[in-house]
Parts: sequence; C-alpha cells; structure tokens
Amino acid sequence: MSHRLINSLKRDHVKHRRLLDIFARQIDRVAKVQAPDYDIVEGVIEYFTTYSLRVHHPKEEMLIAAIAARDPAAAEALTGLIAEHHDFHQRIEAFGAQVRGVLGEGTVMMERDAFTEMAYDFIDRERRHMSFEDMHLFPAARRHLTAEDWRELEDQIAAEPDFGRRATRRYAILRREILNWEKQNLDGDAAP
Repeated sequence: MSHRLINSLKRDHVKHRRLLDIFARQIDRVAKVQAPDYDIVEGVIEYFTTYSLRVHHPKEEMLIAAIAARDPAAAEALTGLIAEHHDFHQRIEAFGAQVRGVLGEGTVMMERDAFTEMAYDFIDRERRHMSFEDMHLFPAARRHLTAEDWRELEDQIAAEPDFGRRATRRYAILRREILNWEKQNLDGDAAP
C-alpha cells in the first residue's frame, strides 16, 4: 500500500526547506545591513504559523499516535516531537511578534546581531526537526503500521475539514506568493 500521508508530509518538508532557504536569504540581508523584503519575511512566518499549526503538525501527531497504538516502545523515541511541535508554535508566535516589531512596525528595538541570531536559530531548529522526522518518524511508520492503520489514518484525515483541498488551497497560494516575491526580489537585485 502506498503511504500517501508520508509522501504528503515529505513534500511538505521539501516546501518548508525551500521557504526556510528564502527566509534565510532575507535574514542574510539584515545581517549585511540591507533591508529585507518584509512581505517575504511576514509571508514565511504566516505560512509556518498557520500551516504547521492547522495542517502539518496535526497530521504528524496522528501518525505518532498510530505508531504508539501499534508499538508503544517504538513511539517512545518519537514522543519528543509532540513537545517540539508545541515549542515550535510558541516560538513562531513570539518570533513573529518580534519580527513585526523590529522590521514592520519599528516598535521594538533589538540589536541586529541578536535579531539575526534568533532568526538563524529558528531556521536551524526547523531543519534539524524535519531531518529527525525524515530519518525516524517516517521509517517507524512504514515499519510498524499495518494496511488497516493506514486506512484509518486516511479516513481520519478525510474527515478533518482543515485538511481538505479547499482549506489547504490558501496555504498553496501563500507559498506561491512567497516564491513570486522571492523571484522579484532576486530579479531586482540583479538589475543594474
């Protein structure tokens, strides 16, 4: 049986890594005392705040729960991911407020080095988190879940309105906008 859920989550990780690369380029601009494209920065934060909270992390947590039901010992090594998801949501909310205060509204004063360090830490943590899931969560699901488990997961996902095509379409549009802004930004940097 194909594991559509894992394939979907892996595609998300590819998209997330691309967005993190785009975000890192904007933070590089801040580090070089250049103005970042605020639309890109805010768009990436909005994407991670909403999509991860409402779609991506809930699906991964359903996967962890299914593994735990099948093999609690195997799931023990994965339970830290749920805490990381919770920590992620708290960090991205606080980080988003800092970014809006520093770059958008100008109401928060922060040393450039402290700001870029905070941003690079966010990027690094997310990359490590996804790598752990790629190396441990997805292989554990393939090893331990049965065809029936996969059917039940697909039924749960199909029943969840936040996971439907209509609900997730807005995230795809936001992601495309970010990619377009990045392209325009790069084109603008290359202009004489």
